[in-house]
Amino acid sequence: MLVPGHAHDLFLSYAHAEATWVGAFKQALVDAFQVQAGKRVSVWHDEKNLRAGEDWPEGLEAGVRNAAALLAILSPSYHTSDWCAEERKWLLEHHGGLDGLKIDRFYRFLKIGKARSDYDFWTNIEHIKFFNDAIGEFPLDSADFKVAVGKTVSALRELFRLIGNGYTKVYLARGHRELAAERRRLEDELTGRGYKVMPDFVLTAEHGAEKLVEQMEPCSRTIFLLGGQYDKFVEEQLKQAVALGKPVLRWIHPRLAEKPMEKQKGFLEWLAEREDLPKGSERLGGSSITTLLEQLEPKLKDAVKAQAASQCVSGKLRVYLIYDSTLPPEVAAASRVESALGEQSFEVAHERRDGRHEDLMRTADALLLLRATTDNPDKWLKLTATDVIFGAQMFQREKDFRAAAFLLADPARLTLPAGNIPVLTYADPFSARTLDPFFQKLETSRSADAGR
Repeated sequence: MLVPGHAHDLFLSYAHAEATWVGAFKQALVDAFQVQAGKRVSVWHDEKNLRAGEDWPEGLEAGVRNAAALLAILSPSYHTSDWCAEERKWLLEHHGGLDGLKIDRFYRFLKIGKARSDYDFWTNIEHIKFFNDAIGEFPLDSADFKVAVGKTVSALRELFRLIGNGYTKVYLARGHRELAAERRRLEDELTGRGYKVMPDFVLTAEHGAEKLVEQMEPCSRTIFLLGGQYDKFVEEQLKQAVALGKPVLRWIHPRLAEKPMEKQKGFLEWLAEREDLPKGSERLGGSSITTLLEQLEPKLKDAVKAQAASQCVSGKLRVYLIYDSTLPPEVAAASRVESALGEQSFEVAHERRDGRHEDLMRTADALLLLRATTDNPDKWLKLTATDVIFGAQMFQREKDFRAAAFLLADPARLTLPAGNIPVLTYADPFSARTLDPFFQKLETSRSADAGR
């Protein structure tokens, strides 16, 4: 996969009447992508015609949810297809609406116009035409068709770059109001380029150290904009970054810092003399946010690996325990399971509704999904199990990923094929022996590491 955190790069949404054309288009797209980018793009294509079977919603919905972007093959039959409308609905639900699909000027949805149609929707989204009004559809072997495929590849490469950026979280420190405009400008630029900028609310000293750590801990880099006015909270944020081992990237406003107030002068001198700043810390130059960005963005490109490394410093294998933290019985069950994992010397990570699910899916050594209740219907189990199954299939190619397992009060409620993922039965009172198959997989991988 070109885009981290997804089972596929693209999902093809099309009407069944266009199946032959779509097969040819897909092959041309894959070939052109390989030539232009030197990499193979992964495309989810309903070649098995799941729509004709009883289980089509489950397979198709999983395909939509686990793809980085959706390509819609527009034609008159597309606009009359209930299935295509359902796929768009799933996409919107997964990303929280149309705004959630947008990254900079791109969307995770690209229109491929196969034929002219009198219908249109989401008019701001890019539309690449494979026809013209004079001659109709471009022949598959025509130069016009190849040019349109090339445009599609170029658009997708830029979209994938922006999506990939979003897996890098950066902490942009809040400070004195004299630099508020520069901070807003930098935040807008980074967000527009797909980065996740933290904190995601107006964080102040009154929120306390725990909230500061919560916002800074998942970030790969910290960024400080400094001027002529001293702000105690800036110093507190910087000290916390050092304590967490987060590289400190700092920019000093050339005009505002010419004649700093006495306390700020001392702070800047103290900062310049520090030799204990985390590896990767650096003072960036430039006279404006524009020139700062030219130096800053290359520093962020390899931050995903640094982030993963910084999230587990204990040396223990890290298990992401996935459970529904909105339900008290699930939280209580998770506490029991966490104790069992701790007794086996595993580090346990939780999402706790703080938006770190995708990060933890990607960086944990193992995944354990817990469902201790048996309420029906259970959309949470269906959707989260899909993440684990597709995630395990994708991450098993990574040397740092070890194992996955389901721990369910009613294993029969798992309607998706689990493959080689163990499905274990949760019971109350809980016995740690229940997790033995999971522990065996983890111990096997730990022993293999020790032997290398």
